[in-house]
Amino acid sequence: MTLKRPSGVWLLLMLASGSALALKLLTPSVVQVVVTNDVVHVYMIPNVYTVGDVLTICLLSASFSYSTFRGVLGEKVLLAKGVGKDAIATLLRGDELKVYEMIKNSSPITQAELAKASGFSKAKLSGVLDVLEAYGLITRKRRGRENVLTLSTEQKA
Repeated sequence: MTLKRPSGVWLLLMLASGSALALKLLTPSVVQVVVTNDVVHVYMIPNVYTVGDVLTICLLSASFSYSTFRGVLGEKVLLAKGVGKDAIATLLRGDELKVYEMIKNSSPITQAELAKASGFSKAKLSGVLDVLEAYGLITRKRRGRENVLTLSTEQKA
């Protein structure tokens, strides 16, 4: 599992939704047209947003937020892959650093052996390994019914 930098499509979606959101917030609907029994009524609405305006603002805000946070997560992974070996200690928390060092010292190692050696539960170890794999520090390869853990090729060099 690796996170990637947002593609051009997401960047365009973010820019389009941000622009549309700004326009919608700055120019609310000021006229409401109601047609009943062949009679047309036009009502002036002074600076009040309609239900359609509110839904549009919510949808554009959601797409803008998703696009923005997707880009932030992608940048975090790229930063983690670009750091040197000494800076890895500052990126990782205690349990993550402990597991990373164990894999580094005894690579390749199975996930079951690592669980016994570290003393972590299988669930906790799986979560820690997910984080290390997302950072691009380790790789998990399936061999039969077990996972074999090794350092990624960027970290071996």
